[in-house]
Amino acid sequence: MIEQWRDINGYKGLYMASDHGRVKSLARCIVDGNQYQSGYIRHVIERILVQSKVNKSGHRVVALSRDGVVKQCLVHRLVFDAFIGPPPKVLNHIDNKPENNRLENIEASSSVHNARHAIDNGFWLDKGSDNPNSKLNEDEVIYIRMMNGMGRTLTAIAKVFEVSSATISLICANKTWKHV
Repeated sequence: MIEQWRDINGYKGLYMASDHGRVKSLARCIVDGNQYQSGYIRHVIERILVQSKVNKSGHRVVALSRDGVVKQCLVHRLVFDAFIGPPPKVLNHIDNKPENNRLENIEASSSVHNARHAIDNGFWLDKGSDNPNSKLNEDEVIYIRMMNGMGRTLTAIAKVFEVSSATISLICANKTWKHV
């Protein structure tokens, strides 16, 4: 399939995004000036921007510049905006690979749908102590359930493990840590 290019909204004539998930800078002349010199002309050649920068969630980022202001932009949002229109707050990568910014891999979503999609497709595998946000491990969960079975109050157990009583309640009701 032939790669199609469209102007990036807000950067018309400067940058384009492709349906293959790439971003390019267009050829142009920029007149730079400062207090020491004026009218310096800089030639920018057309080139595909390198997408080596990645944010903390694994999404590719490019730097776009207009009128001397540089902005870091998420590539998948630029592609969606160029081909479909202004993106909603949440976009979903259908294959759950945030580095795959092809248009057919990006869909409008919601936070709930995005999380459900990841769980349903086995992409969200950080369960229990493998989850970086976990304050407990599997052995502690077993001990929590044992303490609850022996009649200890949820509040007392929560104090021992320095978590909320709501967390203890969910563990004891098997609503969380179901794999243990």
